[in-house]
Amino acid sequence: MAGRSSATIFIQTKIKSMTNYQMGLFSKMIDLNWEIDNGGYNQVVKNALTEYYCKVREELIDDMGAAEFKEYMRMGREMFAPAE
Repeated sequence: MAGRSSATIFIQTKIKSMTNYQMGLFSKMIDLNWEIDNGGYNQVVKNALTEYYCKVREELIDDMGAAEFKEYMRMGREMFAPAE
């Protein structure tokens, strides 16, 4: 495991402990986020996608627990942050 950050190890461990349902919700969030930012849709469609994204996110938070979700997202941001 040399060379891997604690964030990377945490995320990999967390993914292994996520249920299939939670992984599916997280994957849906990523897909929706990409569609909102890159789909070339008009504002009405973007608004609908954003609303759906928020519902999926809340469902994941409810299923994971708010503290665990927050920590998972924090570590993910740390892992993918540009190197300083």
